[in-house]
Amino acid sequence: MASLDTEPADGSPAVSLGDRYELLPDASAGAFAAPEIETCRARDRVHPGDALVALVCEPGVPPRTALLDRLSALPADTLMRPLEWGVADWPARQRRCFALVFEEPASRVAVSLADAIEPFSEEAVLTNVLPPLMAALKALHDVGVTHRAVRPTNLFRRAGDPRILLGECVSVPPASLQPLAFETVESCLATRMGRGAGAPADDLYALGVTLLFLLLGRDPAQGIEDAPLLDEKITRGSFATLLGSARPPPRMLEAIRGLLADDPRERWTLLDLDTWMNRRRVAARQFTPPKRAMRPLEVGGAAYISARPLAQALMSDVAAAVKPIRAGTLEAWVLRSLADPDRIAAMGLALNDLSEAEGAAREARLVARVAMALDPAAPLRYMGFCAAVDGFGPALATAFHSGNGATTIADAIMVRLPQFWFGVQGPLRPEQNLLLKTFDRMRLLLEDRRLGYGLARVLYEMNPGLHCLSPAIEREHVLEPAELLPALERAAADGRITDTIFDRHLAAFVAAHCRNAPADWQDEIASGIVATRVLGTIRLLAWLQRLGGPRTTPALVGRIAGDLPALIERYRSRTRRARLKASLGRVAAKGNLAEILAHVASPAEQRQDEAEYIAARDAHAMIERDLQLLRQAETRRGEQAAELGSWLAVLAATVLAAVVAGGTFVLGS
Repeated sequence: MASLDTEPADGSPAVSLGDRYELLPDASAGAFAAPEIETCRARDRVHPGDALVALVCEPGVPPRTALLDRLSALPADTLMRPLEWGVADWPARQRRCFALVFEEPASRVAVSLADAIEPFSEEAVLTNVLPPLMAALKALHDVGVTHRAVRPTNLFRRAGDPRILLGECVSVPPASLQPLAFETVESCLATRMGRGAGAPADDLYALGVTLLFLLLGRDPAQGIEDAPLLDEKITRGSFATLLGSARPPPRMLEAIRGLLADDPRERWTLLDLDTWMNRRRVAARQFTPPKRAMRPLEVGGAAYISARPLAQALMSDVAAAVKPIRAGTLEAWVLRSLADPDRIAAMGLALNDLSEAEGAAREARLVARVAMALDPAAPLRYMGFCAAVDGFGPALATAFHSGNGATTIADAIMVRLPQFWFGVQGPLRPEQNLLLKTFDRMRLLLEDRRLGYGLARVLYEMNPGLHCLSPAIEREHVLEPAELLPALERAAADGRITDTIFDRHLAAFVAAHCRNAPADWQDEIASGIVATRVLGTIRLLAWLQRLGGPRTTPALVGRIAGDLPALIERYRSRTRRARLKASLGRVAAKGNLAEILAHVASPAEQRQDEAEYIAARDAHAMIERDLQLLRQAETRRGEQAAELGSWLAVLAATVLAAVVAGGTFVLGS
């Protein structure tokens, strides 16, 4: 394995990934290479002739690791599936990174959206594009997975196979690399890292834009900046905005129109596409169009006649939005002009129950709730933060990585904005109910200020595939609890542990991933008592050692060795303390945490020490009672002598009186 500290980026040797694969840092990934992702060629030690490529993930961006096992097992030969994945040393970054290995494609359909390509014919689309892409998406959707990366630059071809191959979808958060043109209006409103996994309908929308690109041979949104593009989608609709003056083949136009429907209820499904492919008519869907007000509402100098543009305007200027809300103008407009019962009911909820917030926070929360009431399908928006409810995890990870925005996300959870979003959605799907319960639990974690809780704990709970961000071991890219102890030992040996071993990130990572860790370890490690803190630390380290860590950790032991005598001082017996201290150096020198724990905190020794203490205490109490009796007898000795003298005098007088009386009687006789 390549060294993190000594191997240069140029001329780097092969880097091992697992037992079978090697990454070749200096070998180009060919058609798989992309400017936004670090790639290289890979090699299979078992089949060295296979053409493979590797993708090295950005450390601050959590990949979709939870999907890897399911994707690798999918029976879909038109989807790029991972062959191997894991953490490997990466010399170019001087750290460890998560990497994935794939079969190498022969070519990419479009290297860049900015470049024009030879337009696909209708026959090519119907023969070599739609069938393989539909098969790949169906395989994903059948196991509850969305792709969220359908775009021309993520389409490939194998050598000798004209069919299109759908690229990977696990290296970055869902839809985070998607251009705005390929995302629905709702997804466009969210930040890139907060778009969320979405639903199969989102993949179908991206497929529709991709088909339009292939048929035109260019980006249908070319030359339009993101902000105007989003505005056009909202006001004119996606189909009209993206089609423009282009004229794709008439038959294909029907499918594109169906796939680009902005209302997901109207959007074509894979079944609709299959029906259309078989030249059967797709039943038209009749839905009520978005309600338009009878009269406009003016906010910030602009007039609005529908809810979605108005909600967008309110969120762009919170200070201006508060005025019509507080004055009741907006509520009256919704009630009288919009005439939408659902929006009226949601608005009533939005204006109530704001007792927990004050000042600017109260206003921001109020505007956020009103925007959700007006446009419930949009992502959650609050104080510059904008994400789908299932995109909170990646958005929070990005905020931690950039050092900006994490507290805003925490505030949104604390003031129960996700719960309000769910409240205006109508009947919830099962997965939404699970997510709602997750937000309830995250709020409780945020309220708990103990070590291992708080915002850091929420980060790892909402990003199970995120590596531990503790500064001492962040570059080790630890994903599993069993990897913690080796990483900590290397960090201790390199001098990267400068203060306490368990900081807030490490404690939160352990708490999120180790449900069976020793009881009360968090309170022990956070204790202000040295002996309690050291005991909690060594107990948890020994537990991690049993998970598969190295048998000896001399650097870690050396880091805590100075505090070990404090544990021995807890014993009552001087003899025992002397004996344990005398042998402590020999035990510590072995570097085995379990042995050290058994030496300084042996349950048998503790029980025996306690029993001996109780016996000694009882013996001492008995002696003390005897001494007290003697002391009491000493103080009463004079009193007892006087009492005895008085008694003897009385006795003597009585005897003398008796003798005199007896003598008198005899003489008188």
